[in-house]
Amino acid sequence: MKRSIAVLGMGALILAGVSGAVAAEPRRDASTIDQVQTTTINLIRALVDQGVLTPEKGAELLRQAGLDPAILTQPESGKPIGAAPVVRVPFVPEAVKNEMREELHQEIVAQARAERWGDPGALPDWLSRMSFYGDVRVRFQSDRYDSANDTVQNIDSTFGQPQGTTSNSTEARDRIRVRGRLGVDGLLSENVQAGARLVTSAASEDPYNPTSESFDVGQNNQRYGAAFDLAYIRWSPTATVALSGGRVANPYFGSDLVWAPDFTFDSAVANWHPRLSESWTGFATLGAHWLLSAPASPGVQSRNDWLYAAQAGVDAAWSNHSTFTFGIGYLDFYNLEGKLNPALPTGNSEYANSAVPYRKPGNTTFNINFLSQPNSSAVYGLASKFKLLDLAGRYEWSRFEPVRLGITAEFVRNLGFNAGEIAQRIGLAAEALPQDRSGATALQRPRVNGYLVQFQVGNSRVEQRGDWNAFTGYRRLERDAVVAEYTSADYRLGGTDQSSTYVGFGYGVARNTAVSLRYIAAKSLDLAPTYNIDTWLLDVQTWF
Repeated sequence: MKRSIAVLGMGALILAGVSGAVAAEPRRDASTIDQVQTTTINLIRALVDQGVLTPEKGAELLRQAGLDPAILTQPESGKPIGAAPVVRVPFVPEAVKNEMREELHQEIVAQARAERWGDPGALPDWLSRMSFYGDVRVRFQSDRYDSANDTVQNIDSTFGQPQGTTSNSTEARDRIRVRGRLGVDGLLSENVQAGARLVTSAASEDPYNPTSESFDVGQNNQRYGAAFDLAYIRWSPTATVALSGGRVANPYFGSDLVWAPDFTFDSAVANWHPRLSESWTGFATLGAHWLLSAPASPGVQSRNDWLYAAQAGVDAAWSNHSTFTFGIGYLDFYNLEGKLNPALPTGNSEYANSAVPYRKPGNTTFNINFLSQPNSSAVYGLASKFKLLDLAGRYEWSRFEPVRLGITAEFVRNLGFNAGEIAQRIGLAAEALPQDRSGATALQRPRVNGYLVQFQVGNSRVEQRGDWNAFTGYRRLERDAVVAEYTSADYRLGGTDQSSTYVGFGYGVARNTAVSLRYIAAKSLDLAPTYNIDTWLLDVQTWF
């Protein structure tokens, strides 16, 4: 390949020199031009004879010079051009050929560098501004139900769920779950970025489930589907300010106490990250997140549910590599609470859109059809408003680097729970609220706090072969501390009114590939039915 390039370059130089000589002296007579052409032909013929040029390359050079390539095969004595003198080149010394090749090689290399031959940067400019990423996780999940658990009918009744929501309360279940994600980020200009991400999805999974992107295998070889969980535009007018809109990743610092790890938001978000000192950086986030947009229908009001949120905090990274992050946030879930349909006319469904679209056990709920359709199947809405005060912190001590000691803590309290406001809004439906183990209803004994404490030792992240970490923690969510539908589904399959003790270990088996094992013992807290689940999670995850 290199020899062919050198030969072509040599021929091009010969033609360029000859053409330049002719063009430089346009007033020469025809005989002089014939002589130059004849010289060119004979020189090319000699180079072919010496093996410097192949016959095909020689013919191509003649064609480029506007001459008949057939001339190359005619005998020299035929003098096809006329009577002009013939210049013979009987022999080209090897040293001369080597020198010519070296000169051509240097010219071609210089041209290749200038024009970036084979350089990825020579691809279309927009492609150089795109970056792709993704991950695949294969999970073995084993759920071990307490043999003393209550019946599924009592569990659904107590948690205010339609009968049949809980399908199993005593029989162990093993399953394999898969999650795959593929994303792209594009830098559209100096300060505008856009991105999108596809995740596994399947019709057999609940389409309203916002907390998990894992797909249960063993569905008669059903093909995995895909759906977008990210699609956003981000504008960064300055180095410390960013404005985002669309479907965005969770912009708030914290654990999985309030938000499931896979949760993403339909949002408009503003972020500010001012530099406070050499070691300290501040952060502030404002977000408006659209949770539900339900249009009106005959006899049913339209409905728009929002989350308005703010969080501020600090990050510290010291010269010894120890780190600290703390954030305080306020989350106001606007219009999320249910509304009781009026008694008349019978069958009234005015507030049907205030029902919870996706139910997880724990939150206090009431039948919004308690007055209007008392003999029909119950439809449940949230009793409490949710206005959350959230404090979260994480500290990692690097004294024994690369082994680090870390602690994560988070506390959340629902300031929106008001027993008097709830009683007024739900009216007679309060009579049907379930009692807890103490014999009190949620209005008589509010349970609105949640917290998590976790300790970790090892690498902060398991990313390379040989990286490892071990962790243990305790997690507690009272029934109306957070919105049950949005917290992590790893603990007792999701929801609130539960406490969990857990322990785990992760190890890097290769670059960007890790294996982790976690054991979670989740117990019921206050509500009467026993509903305890021990869960084993074995994950193999790789990413790029």
